[in-house]
Amino acid sequence: MSLALALVEAKTVLQENEEIKFVILAIDHALSDDECLGYVAEYRRAMAWSRLPALILLPDGRDELQVKLVADGAMSRFMFESTDSANIIEVINKALAENLDFSWGVAAVGAQQTVE
Repeated sequence: MSLALALVEAKTVLQENEEIKFVILAIDHALSDDECLGYVAEYRRAMAWSRLPALILLPDGRDELQVKLVADGAMSRFMFESTDSANIIEVINKALAENLDFSWGVAAVGAQQTVE
């Protein structure tokens, strides 16, 4: 499925399901850093209207990618894909309990947020 089609489909799902309160964006291992930047930028453009918090799951060992994404304007929280699911759930529940929006990563810990 193309990125454009996936984003249109995601937008439709969000518009039809108001109970969705959170998004997890998993980054594919096969994407280069430039492709990841483009992917996340396209996601942000397509989904900005929703103002939903998003967790970006980075491929393991790609620490530098977070720095590049933040510099490019990503304001989400970041975790590695190998992060224990209980930790991911804890982070999501905290964001929902605090009624955070799309900028929760930057707002929570400033621009220097680190991957957990």
